[in-house]
Amino acid sequence: MLIHQLWTPHFVYNVPFVNATNRDFVTWNAMVCGYALHDLGEEAPLKIFENMQHENVKPNHATFVTVLRACGHMGLVKKVDIMGRSGQVTNALELIEGMPFEADAVIWRTQLSICKIHRNVEVSEKAACSIMQLASEEKYKKEKKRKEGV
Repeated sequence: MLIHQLWTPHFVYNVPFVNATNRDFVTWNAMVCGYALHDLGEEAPLKIFENMQHENVKPNHATFVTVLRACGHMGLVKKVDIMGRSGQVTNALELIEGMPFEADAVIWRTQLSICKIHRNVEVSEKAACSIMQLASEEKYKKEKKRKEGV
């Protein structure tokens, strides 16, 4: 899908984005958030993400979180397994484990919430362990910085 296929004439405020010469992941993330916050097209966040990939813009963890939250906001839970509201808790875990970067605490907390809703103890243990590991790593980093500063 090309950029011009996503933008319709009544989305006049997209002109600065479409005409921008250097669109980075920040620009793309902003577009995903804008579409989601204003309920502009059910599949717009995913289409924007696809366009981002077609333009060879490398997404970061914020991009994935933005797309996932946008999809959740837009009610696209069947298309984004991590939201898991459709009961696909194991698929959500596979999606998280298959991401090209380490999942952050926000993603794992989302997964843990989904597990609570669907009472999936096995996957919730994995999510909880991941959250604790990230917290431990963060604590270690803070302590290391504190010692280096002394």
